[in-house]
Amino acid sequence: MSVVDQDPGGPPPATATSLSGGNVIVVDDVSDLPLASGGVRTLADGIAYHPRSIIDLGTDVFAMAGDCTIYGAASSVSGFTTNSASPLISGSGSLTAHDVCLINTGGKVLALTTGSGKGVHLDSVDVSNAAADTFAGTTAKEIGIHGCHWEGTEGFIVSGAWVDLDITTTVWRDLGSTATMLSVASGATFTLFIIDDCFFITDAAGQTGLSIAAAVLPTAEGEVRGCAFTGAGTYPGGAIDQTTVGWWFSGNPGIEDSAAIGELAFTGNAVATVITDGTSWHAIAPGWTLGASVERFDEPSDGQMRYTGKEAKRFQVNVGMTVESAGNGKTANIRARKYDASATTTSTIATGDIDIRTATQPVFQARFFVAPLEQNDYIFFEIGSGDGTDMTVIDATMSVHVA
Repeated sequence: MSVVDQDPGGPPPATATSLSGGNVIVVDDVSDLPLASGGVRTLADGIAYHPRSIIDLGTDVFAMAGDCTIYGAASSVSGFTTNSASPLISGSGSLTAHDVCLINTGGKVLALTTGSGKGVHLDSVDVSNAAADTFAGTTAKEIGIHGCHWEGTEGFIVSGAWVDLDITTTVWRDLGSTATMLSVASGATFTLFIIDDCFFITDAAGQTGLSIAAAVLPTAEGEVRGCAFTGAGTYPGGAIDQTTVGWWFSGNPGIEDSAAIGELAFTGNAVATVITDGTSWHAIAPGWTLGASVERFDEPSDGQMRYTGKEAKRFQVNVGMTVESAGNGKTANIRARKYDASATTTSTIATGDIDIRTATQPVFQARFFVAPLEQNDYIFFEIGSGDGTDMTVIDATMSVHVA
């Protein structure tokens, strides 16, 4: 067994990586690994294992005695492979792995029961399994998966209690005909939940790109953004998707735009707003009513759409109005305003003109984007008239979508 003792105060040896102290075991052969007992090789707590080729374990597997690091030169030339019904790696400590391939042709690659205060960090790891990998947390810190690739038979399942789930630039493809690529199980809890810039490639009709249980997303802050969904399968699957929890989904090619998550409206049955000629800007009120499916927005005062989410987000706002004037050929001015709760300031974020050519005409429809709203910021609309006649706003709608 080749053990390199690192000096935290000086540069690491040529065969080691820059770790903050501890030992590195360079693995050129199975003989460099801990001895197997009943087909299980126990990875020591606090040790980093550095395979310099793809090491064939036969049918042996690893069990983590505590926290463990596995790192290689690149996933194409470094890693571990086995053919076992047992998981390749199991344990309740923190696992850090990067630039390696992890292969099990007989079962799971990862079966982690990450304990309190522990985490999982995978970077540039290629996983090929024969059964769904599992990440089960018990008040665990986080799952960070970046630049990884899942292939083989199944994807992975996340369950239990975690602080954060952060998955970026990861690809699922070439899986089994009924595979679920990423499954978030019922009862899983998170403080922050982000899936960003990933690729869910369903090669077969029976595959599911992303499955999230009903009780998961509304309890957390975060989003599914910039992910590409493609192929013959179902995406997303499960109870949560862009139509049921619209505030989570933004800019994902292959699925429709997110549903409206905030909506205010009033009709001719409500009290109309009368704008006297030559007066200053007037808020369009009263009589707005919140929509039935509002998420992360409320109405603190009439006509104000206030963001109540914790994470700053960019939004698209759609607005339509019907304005009535006593004369033709008149012009009304419309502007959208944003109140910044932290700075206690109000600014204009969009303007428009209405050309009125009939006594009553649905004259103003617009779509614009709002710079990120933070918690308790709100938007509202104002109208002004300076064209020789009074004007009345008969009805209006305002809807907010994640941009």
